[in-house]
Amino acid sequence: MKFVADVMLGKLARWLRLLGHDVLYSNQFEDGEIARLADVEGRIILTRDTGLVERRLARDRVCLIESTQWEAQLRQVVEAFSLDLQIQPWAHCTVCNGQLTAVPKGLVAEVVPPHTLRTQDFFVQCQNCHRIYWRGTHWERMQQMLQRVAQGQSF
Repeated sequence: MKFVADVMLGKLARWLRLLGHDVLYSNQFEDGEIARLADVEGRIILTRDTGLVERRLARDRVCLIESTQWEAQLRQVVEAFSLDLQIQPWAHCTVCNGQLTAVPKGLVAEVVPPHTLRTQDFFVQCQNCHRIYWRGTHWERMQQMLQRVAQGQSF
């Protein structure tokens, strides 16, 4: 499932990417560009903008997000599209949505913290922005946050 999110949904876009979904997002996207991307690329529009919902190109491919809280937003999208709340970390860059590919540990030795290099063996890198990811201590916190989202709890 592919999405395009409006300017008000940056955190939601990051979390959906973390779950393995292709989500276009930019705080520079105008409504017309969002509608065009949805139409041309077969994406579902995620928006809080009722004006965008009314656009001709957007009408069949839109999900009006009700809450201002990212946890409720994520819960709404997960329920609306029957998505899985399991982290799929090696699919899309959470920053730019680029594809992630595995990189040898030796190639990241100069750019990751020394402790990370000692404790981690698997690294992936974004093909667009070159950001490097690994399964660090934040992994458990993210899993706990998703569990709370699944249970309908707030943070």
